[in-house]
Amino acid sequence: ITVDGSIGDWLQEENMGLRNGNTFYFTWSSTAVYIAYAGPDADTAAADFFVLFDTHTDYTSPGGSLSPVANWDGAENHVLPFRADYALCVEGDYKAVRNWTGSEWNDPGNGVGIAAVSLGAAVNEIAISRAYLSNPSKLRVLFFHKWDTQKNVYNAYPIENPAPNTETDVQ
Repeated sequence: ITVDGSIGDWLQEENMGLRNGNTFYFTWSSTAVYIAYAGPDADTAAADFFVLFDTHTDYTSPGGSLSPVANWDGAENHVLPFRADYALCVEGDYKAVRNWTGSEWNDPGNGVGIAAVSLGAAVNEIAISRAYLSNPSKLRVLFFHKWDTQKNVYNAYPIENPAPNTETDVQ
């Protein structure tokens, strides 16, 4: 995958579904995990995007957080379907991979954990260093797109996850 703002090099098998006219793509290589979000609502100036990762090899591990991120316009009230230990957070020009410390989400600062990025009005592509994610041998992933200043979840992928687009807490 070349992180260049084009989804032309993504395979159909990497397409995680279409919802509300937008598509989430996900794949990996030996050095990075790649995500893309494309469609009419992909502009990071108008919404917040999160990709949550569970990198534990034992999915019964008590480590990680069931809360997506802390103090982000109500997003902390949603409950994840797994215990995440990393969270890619994108809002406007801010993008970083936060890590769960065991008691809180650590914000390492803008750009940290990002190997390559292309943010646009219709296509966003980001590569995250696998080394930054502690070189996982297993990986669970959840993407969600929420309104910029409210907790409303507009899109979530895989599409089996709820996206009610209301002020409702997603459980």
